[in-house]
Amino acid sequence: LAPGPPGFRRALNGRVAVVFPRFSELAAWITIEPEVADERGWVAGAFARAGIAPETLVVGIEPAAAEVAEAAERAAAADAVVLFLFDAHLHASNRALLDAVQARAHALAVVLLRDPWDAALLRPGVLGLTAYGFRTCQLDAVVARLVY
Repeated sequence: LAPGPPGFRRALNGRVAVVFPRFSELAAWITIEPEVADERGWVAGAFARAGIAPETLVVGIEPAAAEVAEAAERAAAADAVVLFLFDAHLHASNRALLDAVQARAHALAVVLLRDPWDAALLRPGVLGLTAYGFRTCQLDAVVARLVY
């Protein structure tokens, strides 16, 4: 979707931060697979297959200002960041999250979770992938693409 910096995969050998939405918040209204509802567990397992042990921050579907600030701090401290993004073109809080992480990350990959429209918001040099959803198989596929 959007090419990233040439050294992104190499940066995954260092300190990795993952910012992931709290999908369990939606489980009362829509089907959320149990694996995805265990946000930290899914992230740990998906990245562990590639030997990566990320520091995971789970944020609200519409993240609060404090969550945005914490994500930016973690992005600044990491060698590589993977941001799973939920509709920044529709939700101002997610746009703020994207902008804050883009401003602070050294190497950034953004996984667009629902559709490709947020690609227009990515800065040059940010790796962008679209999952077209948030089912386990879709998320596993984008992580595999990122790390292999």
